[in-house]
Amino acid sequence: MCGIAGLVYKDKKLHNIGNDMTNMLHQLQHRGPDSAGYSIYGGTGLKEDEYILKIQVAENDELLEKVKDVMGRLKGAKGIKLEGTAQFDPFAKEIGVIANTVIETPGRKKDKRMDNAQEKRVELHMHTQMSQMDGITACQDLIKRAMSWGMKSIAITDHGVVQAFPDAHKLLGRDNQDMKVIYGVEAYLVPDKTPIVAYPKDQGIDTTYCVLDLETTGLSFRTEKITEIGIMKIKNGEVIDSFETFVNPEKPIPYEVVEVTKITDDMVKDAPTIKEIFPKVIEFIGDSVLVAHNADFDIGFLKHNAAQLGHKFDYTYIDTLRLAKDLFPDYKKYKLGIIAENLGIKVEVAHRALDDVDTTVKVFNIMIDMLKEKGAKKVAIADLVRDDFAEAIEDAFRYDKIVVASSTYMPTAFVELPNITVLRSMLIIPRLGFLTGSEIIEPVLLVPSTK
Repeated sequence: MCGIAGLVYKDKKLHNIGNDMTNMLHQLQHRGPDSAGYSIYGGTGLKEDEYILKIQVAENDELLEKVKDVMGRLKGAKGIKLEGTAQFDPFAKEIGVIANTVIETPGRKKDKRMDNAQEKRVELHMHTQMSQMDGITACQDLIKRAMSWGMKSIAITDHGVVQAFPDAHKLLGRDNQDMKVIYGVEAYLVPDKTPIVAYPKDQGIDTTYCVLDLETTGLSFRTEKITEIGIMKIKNGEVIDSFETFVNPEKPIPYEVVEVTKITDDMVKDAPTIKEIFPKVIEFIGDSVLVAHNADFDIGFLKHNAAQLGHKFDYTYIDTLRLAKDLFPDYKKYKLGIIAENLGIKVEVAHRALDDVDTTVKVFNIMIDMLKEKGAKKVAIADLVRDDFAEAIEDAFRYDKIVVASSTYMPTAFVELPNITVLRSMLIIPRLGFLTGSEIIEPVLLVPSTK
């Protein structure tokens, strides 16, 4: 009766299986004198130049010793060459080779790539493994390879990170005294702040404004509804008209919202729906510039309902929250009530539409007066008239040409500023320049004037 023995290693390392298997097979000699053999099934730990061996031997001590000797030699061999029959092994679930000939070889020589150019280039665009999804090579390996090729310099330009810089610095002066690392980065440019004025239309700063506030059933304009609308129309700092109404949200008002706004279901159940009231809101606003504190919230609800009801809504609007951050940079908080308190404005009631509007009107009038003192003449330039921007404009005259770009700045706002080119909606494109709408414009360099 035949016997079977085997070894399974679970430490994911390569082992000298030959001696162990031979000893086990010797212990099974009494099972049958006809033949003995063993197979090595691998995968774990095998490299490209390593192989799976199957060796069948007769019941012969001398032959077994030769096999042991061969296995010992193969262990230290730089390479081996097998000749035999390849077939699928159902046990190992892979193609195996029944070797008839095993030849020891000096191994494969890996060709080392070299830069044989007489004049070495300087690579100015290299990504390391610090570039997420765009680099796999360690910074040290890149620099070492450049030095081995005789390059004098290499630039590291990872995407949005500089974590490779310390590793690059460690190599300087070690293997190539002349090697210079150029530290760079492919940076992502984003607006430093959200525009204060949205959709300007060249209105003068003394235009008519509609200061508004909404109360809603929740925060999301996609799922929640308006419960109250309050609007005050102002001209030259004076309230010339007002509009206030409850709105039936056609859904229950959550308890936590009632606690804040004090608006209950009973108060809005007989009120008109947004479909009924929205045309009146549009008519009241007319061509006024809208004003709100944290305007994106209120405007978001109005835009959404306008789209649902088929109304056009492209009004210019000003966010007093963002404007306050420019005009009052020393304030620690910018809630409407806190700004009003800092300006000496008494707040009677909060979180009711027309009461909040009244507070916003008082704050906004102070802001308008401050902007006028700074020289603002148009709504579009309201977020530009600051001390730091004034200094930047003054400094710009040292150059022959400068580009001022933003999503809100109007070219007409700079008619009195010579040598100023204004672009709208700037997006920087590598190697292309500025993308403005569908137009590609070459970047404008700031060159000191010789005049």
